[in-house]
Amino acid sequence: ALSVPCYVVCGRQKWLPAAAVSPGLNHLQPAEEVWPDPPRGVKVWNAYFEYTPLDLLTGVIAEEGVLSPDEVMQRLTAMPVARWARVG
Repeated sequence: ALSVPCYVVCGRQKWLPAAAVSPGLNHLQPAEEVWPDPPRGVKVWNAYFEYTPLDLLTGVIAEEGVLSPDEVMQRLTAMPVARWARVG
């Protein structure tokens, strides 16, 4: 949003096929897993995964090198997905 280049490092084992149903990304987990008794005024945010829209990224650093968001989407679209896991 501020026109600052933004890259992520992400191994392909974390990629989700474009046709797959989302596994509930951005769901918060119990705060106690991170800090059982935080001080007053401290809010613990415990998310195992978060979804980052590709259009916010400059590139993805993967095993093959730096990929553009379009290249990543092409690869996600080409990834096979089991029938039971398909969107729709």
